[in-house]
Amino acid sequence: MLGIGWYVRQKSGRWWRSILAVIIAYVLIFCYVSQPIFHRFARRLALYLGFVRQGELGWTQFWMLVITFQFPILMYLWNKKKFTGIFGNLRPFRTVHFEAMFLLGFYLGVRGKIGLLAETNLYHLVFSLLSFFFAWEFSVVVNDIIDIEIDKVTNRNRPLAVGVLTKMEMSHLAIFYLLFSVLSAGLINGRLLFVVLSFVAVYWLYSVPPARLKRIPVLSAAITSFASIMPIFGGVIIAGRHPIAAPENILWAIFIAFAISFNAKDLKDCLGDEKAGIKTLMTIFGCQRGRQLIGILVMVSYTIFPMIVGIWDYRVILVSIVFGALSMLMILKDIGEWAIFLTYFLYFSVFMLFFKRIFEVALFS
Repeated sequence: MLGIGWYVRQKSGRWWRSILAVIIAYVLIFCYVSQPIFHRFARRLALYLGFVRQGELGWTQFWMLVITFQFPILMYLWNKKKFTGIFGNLRPFRTVHFEAMFLLGFYLGVRGKIGLLAETNLYHLVFSLLSFFFAWEFSVVVNDIIDIEIDKVTNRNRPLAVGVLTKMEMSHLAIFYLLFSVLSAGLINGRLLFVVLSFVAVYWLYSVPPARLKRIPVLSAAITSFASIMPIFGGVIIAGRHPIAAPENILWAIFIAFAISFNAKDLKDCLGDEKAGIKTLMTIFGCQRGRQLIGILVMVSYTIFPMIVGIWDYRVILVSIVFGALSMLMILKDIGEWAIFLTYFLYFSVFMLFFKRIFEVALFS
């Protein structure tokens, strides 16, 4: 402890920093020595939160959680600029989308009986959400590495494009994400691991040569739509059921609606995709006409979603048309991707709050 204090005093030249460093070092050592106590508390945390049984948390899973939450702290202390670059590249709206798909899968697995959540293993939920989070972030980093030249044109704030992170550092970050995704899923069961690896494989085919399916206009949106089905399967598995237990009508509705609307992901990349020779609706029809076409497709996807599910209630269809028209307007006005995602989240929130019973009858009856 004296050595730590002396070292910090020599480096900073300030006594208060030296004293603070000694206190922090002592607290950290105490916390690590007390890990058995924290482990026991973590296992019982599920009971405190209202679950009917304590969480099944082995030492490996416990240390996975510790490392997961330590990593951003250590990254911040190591280099604030790099931390800001990594944190700003998380794509939060898409992350929420995939986590919401997982929760939808869990909802389908328990057949709408939310009360069964209390009987679930808390840490199976936690590690499943972490697994899909890391799998998605791995896909983001890989795509950024491949698309660096495109990002220099249309996404100049990306870490590689601005030079905050090097290609080697991004590769190391991708390895970290993939490793933690695989470990998080593998510590639960092999079936979930297979689903997560399928998710990773789909996005690998989407981004990486020689396949690089993002270059094929219709297929690029379809494959990203298919990737959204994987977290749904993961949620069904955590609910204790086989993936085939998910109702086919909702799977088809999500796949078709997203395959039509996911062309919106290309809105901001028109110039970069054109320069790279990637065929999208924006580059084929031109940035202006492509935007108009995508706006129409997004409205169509909202309109047909309840119909594919099997809901013909005029109120649901009317609400879907309104949200579809609102999304189309936002696309035509080029308000931003954030507005499109917020409208999408609001739509499904309204759907579940006001039409939950109609939705459940269509799915489970």
